[in-house]
Amino acid sequence: MSQMTHIDSNPHKKIAHKIHHMQLQNRERIIREVLKKDSR
Repeated sequence: MSQMTHIDSNPHKKIAHKIHHMQLQNRERIIREVLKKDSR
């Protein structure tokens, strides 16, 4: 039972990690654009 639940929960964790990573990248990109606008 524990092995099955572990296998079932892994893909969800990977997807969540991917989404979190993408959100961080988007946030960094937005911050850079804002800083560029402010520097002008």
